[in-house]
Amino acid sequence: MKTTYLIHAAQPDGTTALVETTAEHWRNIVKNNKLLPKADRRYFIKEVIREPGVFDCMIVEVPYTDYLRWDAERSLPTRNRRLKKAYQHFSLDAGHADLIPVNYSFEETVLGERTVRELCDALANWHPWGLDFLWLYLNGKQTKSASAIAQKYGVSKRQARRYKAQFETFVKDFLN
Repeated sequence: MKTTYLIHAAQPDGTTALVETTAEHWRNIVKNNKLLPKADRRYFIKEVIREPGVFDCMIVEVPYTDYLRWDAERSLPTRNRRLKKAYQHFSLDAGHADLIPVNYSFEETVLGERTVRELCDALANWHPWGLDFLWLYLNGKQTKSASAIAQKYGVSKRQARRYKAQFETFVKDFLN
């Protein structure tokens, strides 16, 4: 594989043009780049040209905006592959009757989520600690909720237990 390095160099007439340079000169530029502020750095893109039996690599100095566009295009497939791993994919042709429970009700799920949102709004308007109790209950910390509230709001544990009883009554009344 042949690698060609093209950098911007000042010409005798005051303009700049892409000229070929050595690998050592290019490495020195990259080494010095690390010491410069972002605005003063030089940016390079790497293009691989595939021809039958031969790979040629070109490293070209480009403006920062071109570098950002190139980097976004280059990193997009990698980012998509990484994010794709977070999801499970199923073929629509294969039978997946076991994936959705028999007694699943979309309407009940939506109404349940809506009820929880409405309960959150009501608790936020009721008392500041009401929403905290809800999150503690939903996270399975019902037994430690009074201690957590006492510590967070600087009240005694006895007062926090009273708050807990008020919270439970409020939720029961809200859901009925």
